[in-house]
Amino acid sequence: MKKIRRALYLLVLISGFVYPQQLLVTGAVTDKISGEPLAFASIRVVGSPYGASSNRNGGYELKLPKGSYYIAASFLGYHTDTIYIEAGANKKSADFHLFPSSVNLPEVTVLPGINPAIEVIKNAIRVKKERDAKLQSYQFEAYAKGVARTPEKQKIKKSSNDKFKIAGILESHSKGFYKKPGRYKDVVLARKESANIPPIFNMLTGGQGIQNFYENRIELIDVPLTGPLADDALDYYYYAIEDTLSIDNINVFKIAITPDDPGNPGFTGHIYITDRSFNLIKVDLNINRAANTGGLIDSISIAQTFSAFDNGFYMPADYRLFVNVSLMKLAKFSFELNTLLYNYEINKNIDDSFFNKAIVTVLPGADKKDSLYWTGIQSIQNTSEENIAYARIDSVKKAPKTFWNKFSFLTNRFNITENFATSTPLSLYHFNRVEGHSLDLGLFLHDLADSRFNTDIQTDYGFSDKRFKTDFIAGYFAGDYRTYKFSFNAYNKLKTLFDETNKYNELTNTLVAWFSKKELRDYYYSKGINVNIYGDVFPVVSAGLGFSSSADKNAIKRSDFSLANKERVYKENSPIYETNINVISAKFNFDFRGYIEDGLYRYKYESGESYATFGGEIDYSAKNTLNSGLDFTTYKLNAFASFRSFKSTNATLSIKGEITDGALPYQRLYSLPGNIDAASQLNSFRTLQIYEVVGDRVITANFSHEFRDVIFRFLHIPYLKNSEIYLTYFFNAAYCETGNKSKEILPVAIKSFSHPFYETGFSVGRALFPIQLEFAWKLNYRDGNNYRVSLNSAIF
Repeated sequence: MKKIRRALYLLVLISGFVYPQQLLVTGAVTDKISGEPLAFASIRVVGSPYGASSNRNGGYELKLPKGSYYIAASFLGYHTDTIYIEAGANKKSADFHLFPSSVNLPEVTVLPGINPAIEVIKNAIRVKKERDAKLQSYQFEAYAKGVARTPEKQKIKKSSNDKFKIAGILESHSKGFYKKPGRYKDVVLARKESANIPPIFNMLTGGQGIQNFYENRIELIDVPLTGPLADDALDYYYYAIEDTLSIDNINVFKIAITPDDPGNPGFTGHIYITDRSFNLIKVDLNINRAANTGGLIDSISIAQTFSAFDNGFYMPADYRLFVNVSLMKLAKFSFELNTLLYNYEINKNIDDSFFNKAIVTVLPGADKKDSLYWTGIQSIQNTSEENIAYARIDSVKKAPKTFWNKFSFLTNRFNITENFATSTPLSLYHFNRVEGHSLDLGLFLHDLADSRFNTDIQTDYGFSDKRFKTDFIAGYFAGDYRTYKFSFNAYNKLKTLFDETNKYNELTNTLVAWFSKKELRDYYYSKGINVNIYGDVFPVVSAGLGFSSSADKNAIKRSDFSLANKERVYKENSPIYETNINVISAKFNFDFRGYIEDGLYRYKYESGESYATFGGEIDYSAKNTLNSGLDFTTYKLNAFASFRSFKSTNATLSIKGEITDGALPYQRLYSLPGNIDAASQLNSFRTLQIYEVVGDRVITANFSHEFRDVIFRFLHIPYLKNSEIYLTYFFNAAYCETGNKSKEILPVAIKSFSHPFYETGFSVGRALFPIQLEFAWKLNYRDGNNYRVSLNSAIF
């Protein structure tokens, strides 16, 4: 029954946007005296939820069911003008010429030591709380337009005279829903974009993509900022009344706002609050330098206006975001987002069943709406610059591409066609002491069959072991949002020993071998197949089944090449237990986060809030039933939690455990993730070497707390509070043993932890810099390598 109700609700929602008889009203809003256009003026249909905003040139368009209307144009600091539109023609023109208004507020009595703005803000916070208590639910319609700009010609030398041109445009039409306590949902009904932007990147909505400045915390960037009317705003911001204006014959306070402590992240600029009713009706703000992590963004400006809708509720009527970015002062671009919100229905009952785990859903067919649809919805009128940009980008996209238009030395794939790619020079070579110098080639077919089928084959030849290796992978996605995956893998290749926990990449391994004559890996040959099916059984539960068959053989050292330290000798490659293994596996995962359905795929929504996941796997091998070389059953469990602790700090905890009943071959044991000298990686044991401790009965716990620079700001530590130096604390623990049956077939001696091992440490780094300096030390099992100073980076 709930599914039927949801389907009926969706049908009504979609059918509500068909306009067989429509009146189009166009025009411009200007200053009566100067004739200058009034950008982003508010256009409202009196007595209805319909509305629009003028564009940056003052032009607007309003699309209404056929009829007669009073249409009002308003702009802060001007007298509102109202025009009557009679029924008749399908198209009407209505220009508004607004007179500036003057305000004479009663004289304000200022007591010594009393800031008059404080009383206004106190009342505004009180009114906000009363509003929030009465607001149980709402839904609205939204149109959003994003415009990206780049300089006409990128310049290395910084210049304020760069002329920017439009590089891309995105548009969307959506419906937003909210119901207490904290349930949101956005449904994207239609979207379009310039030809150089894939639809999957167009996730503009009127709900998730904007901020509501009536809220306590504003999630604008990676730091949650205190809102100008937050419950604790008076303890965080300084306010000052700068001017008094009027709109719709209502007097309005123009109040400057800035954080009390410039070192605290927050907003600067102006907010506008009505006299006597104390409603927030507009914000015009920037984020300060403390909120601009690493100074990557030159500026972020936000403007938002609020209008009174049903029963006097002031709701967001539009939202404008302006971002200017300079990457290392070399590449510059800007992004402008304009959103129109209208057609509110407030405190109308929305069935709880409508709010599933989908936070944002792009409806099937949203990318296929024709021009008739787009002319029938309320939007922000395109400027002539935007119309020219659409035509220019579309023509460039259709023009033939040369080889050098497609090629890049910085990527590992070269797209020959839209669906076919091959390896680039960056991924054509690798080196290790088993294969020696190796040439690699990959052929990749992707996004076939309506973006459901992918396949690739990778081959390499080692000049020292004189072997060809192949790795063939094919995958097919099923379901409306491709939530089920069928995969097949056939291979005959050189595998990395314990590759689950050895995450150092091929390039790092090659460079270390070349210059230090040390290897980060051991290897073995393996030939076999994997067949798997995995997908979402329920919105919060994923599960899958698989079968694998492999024949594992030893590999030996065959090369002694290096560019430096030639007097050294590579260590011998570790032996394995040679056998044929056939395994049936089953796995599951619980993840209670909401998800986004982007029109093609479904993926989990990273909201920055606390969440936890839990999963497990069983691997079963049997000599009799599966004709496998060994009898064993391995049980694996994992749990992960991420939680916001203090202000913008975040802590994570990862716990893994596995136990084997039977004899597990050496190459399938679990190796505690260790590191090399002077380098380390996240969720690893910093004071352990790679392959140092292995077993088949393992429990690991990795805890980290990213304090960022918050702790320095909170404690007001000189220099450090404004240095943007980030601090992270970590603690790791592990138990690792091996069962008797697995011990009996070990080809080498191994090290175990019969009682828990502990280590701790911290890292420091600069914001946005990809490398951190780490200090770690063992708390027990102390030997000759008890301390470690290293560089931590995901690029290794």
